[in-house]
Amino acid sequence: MSAKAKKVTVLLVAVIAIAALGLGAWGVSMYFLPFGHDSAQGYTISFNSNTVLMRSDAVTAPASGYVRRDFSAKVLDGEGYEVEDADISYSISKQVEGVELSEDGMLSVYSALQKGATFDVSASYITPAGEEISVSKKTSVKKDDKLKDVPRNPREKEGWELYFEDDFQSFDASSWSPYYLRNWVDEDARTRCDYRFDVNGEDTSLVISSPYGRRSWSSQNSGVVVSGISSYEHNYLHKFGLLGEGAVFNKDVGVFDGMATKYGYFELRMRMPDTRDGSHFAWWMIGVQDDMNDSAIMDGESVPMSGHYSNQTGEIDIIENTLSSLDGMKAWRPVIHPNGTTDYEYHWVDEATIPGNPMLEYHIYGFEWDKEGVKFYVDNKLVSSSDRSPSYRMMTFLTLYATGGLGEDRGIYPKEAFIDYIRVYKRTDTADKPMSVQLDMTTVPDCVYVPREGSNQVRLNAYVLDGMDRRTGTDVKWRLSETIDGFAPATSPAYEKAGVSISEEGVLIVTDRAWEGNKDVFVTAYYDDEVKQTYHIKLSRDTVRDDRLMFEGRGADVSEEYLGSGYRAVYILKKGESLQLKARLYDQYLNVRDVAPQYFLSQDLTGIEGEYDGVSLSGGMLHLSETSSLRTGDIITVTAKAGSKQAAAFIKVK
Repeated sequence: MSAKAKKVTVLLVAVIAIAALGLGAWGVSMYFLPFGHDSAQGYTISFNSNTVLMRSDAVTAPASGYVRRDFSAKVLDGEGYEVEDADISYSISKQVEGVELSEDGMLSVYSALQKGATFDVSASYITPAGEEISVSKKTSVKKDDKLKDVPRNPREKEGWELYFEDDFQSFDASSWSPYYLRNWVDEDARTRCDYRFDVNGEDTSLVISSPYGRRSWSSQNSGVVVSGISSYEHNYLHKFGLLGEGAVFNKDVGVFDGMATKYGYFELRMRMPDTRDGSHFAWWMIGVQDDMNDSAIMDGESVPMSGHYSNQTGEIDIIENTLSSLDGMKAWRPVIHPNGTTDYEYHWVDEATIPGNPMLEYHIYGFEWDKEGVKFYVDNKLVSSSDRSPSYRMMTFLTLYATGGLGEDRGIYPKEAFIDYIRVYKRTDTADKPMSVQLDMTTVPDCVYVPREGSNQVRLNAYVLDGMDRRTGTDVKWRLSETIDGFAPATSPAYEKAGVSISEEGVLIVTDRAWEGNKDVFVTAYYDDEVKQTYHIKLSRDTVRDDRLMFEGRGADVSEEYLGSGYRAVYILKKGESLQLKARLYDQYLNVRDVAPQYFLSQDLTGIEGEYDGVSLSGGMLHLSETSSLRTGDIITVTAKAGSKQAAAFIKVK
């Protein structure tokens, strides 16, 4: 890119007007400096962020760790073009214990700060003619001795078993996607999370960041800037905007089944962003839409989500707090959205108050969910509840919205959330009880071919899972349903569909008579009226097409995390050993396509090519050397590509 790739217009009139507005409260020197710039021979320098970090916006040291402010600057030449890779130097007018300024202009204020101080932060540049230009911003830092983190809870929780835990020592690519609703974007990079890991004493936190200059996450949601991670991916997941409006373009991302479950106690220890602007931080969960056949369009003009339908669309916003003020941050009011599900109605839960300062202290947030309803906890105290309860698996989002939503962006960057851990527990007294049904997608097709005469039959399989999502060995029964929602299979009258039948054992039979009626079939695998799973199958005579690419997950080298869905398996590999990976491409009728997949090491589930120390891959044969620097628990990602499809396998180092 040339040195004149970007042109920036400086609106002098606006600068003068803004400065004039601040004269009475601040004085010329205090308010004008951040907006001003120095110049020589037409070159100018200015800070990227114009916010005055004084008085109520002074940077307060947190109870532990640090907070940061971006003082990066840019240089414009005489024609108003930005100078690329300008060598800018940054300095601070007074050294203060607990305050650091990095070479790239990032100011860090640590909990070690002893007392408040005011100083100038400066950015300087030497022009090609050898003249120095600089700009300064007056900044204050403060100390609040009353701040105190809520300590970690012990891992053991009476009456509960630990189901899932992430201490965020590193990024677990088998449990989390570093992308936000990637199915609604035309470019993965737009929605990739900015994250790092921060060591604070004996603890490590995941830091979700939204730095200056980040783009909106999707061209279909212009102006909304999001950075976050998610535990699940699915085509047509979480339709946003009004019904029939909003997102239209959907990208085929397949299924990433990282961490999704039904019922439990979910606990998060975190510190929310301390910028008092931007929009909001959200910890939220939505249904994973296990009932949706995302490759088969349903009939009827009223079908939402671009011809696809799911009843598992509920949303629970556990935390959705504005960053615009301390009062707003402390006001905790979870929201339960139906988003089209028939399971429950909308509920804005009673407001509670988060004690202390959630921007500068770690607090613990809890969410308890069972078939009777949901409860919300802050610092281990029950603060509100609701009788609304989704009856299906839900996934987790941890997201930071820099712009769009609840607050106004005033230009304070970076916006950063510090997450110490997330834990999920299951009740001890229900841990071994039937809780949900998982379809075996290696036997459940998206379409069933309707013969021109005679019949066609397909054998379907599903598993009953207990409260810990382990297979129980309990047999399921199968029924036809008229719709995808509201069906009580154990007690409802039988539903009949011309030319279609299914046995209790899961043998689906389709005859030529079925072609004359509606082409949508709903099959339900169930243990009882609460433990069930419905799925949409399309009757079809279409020619074959690429539909699914699935890694085979059989054998002792697959961990217990593999549930048989065929979409995701976590393999185990020791140093010095090899593992043969194998993926198969299927058509929409679940017949194997005669296409040999290609395999390569990748950075993450998107398939960006990568490499790992001491790891080699050839024809699906993966080898981990004895001398590899990978540690126990590290994840190796392998991508398979065949035809128009790709899939990821996750290999955990043992």
